Amino acid sequence: MQAQNGDKTVRDPERIDRIIEKLRKSWKTNPDWRLCQLVFSAAAITKTMRDKDIFYVEDDVFEAVLNQYLETETQKT
Repeated sequence: MQAQNGDKTVRDPERIDRIIEKLRKSWKTNPDWRLCQLVFSAAAITKTMRDKDIFYVEDDVFEAVLNQYLETETQKT
């Protein structure tokens, strides 16, 4: 989520730990994958990101992708 601070857009710094933790959990489901394999695979399973350039995806959208990826991986076990 972004907030306006005058002319500057400020992203919530709390998102960093939250997203990194989800990324860590996701990676542990496939520890032999390289990081970019994980990010690409997580993005590929969702319609939200299928046709998007990942460079421009906002953190809250990618966090939702990680949530969906974790849910999918959890259902496999």
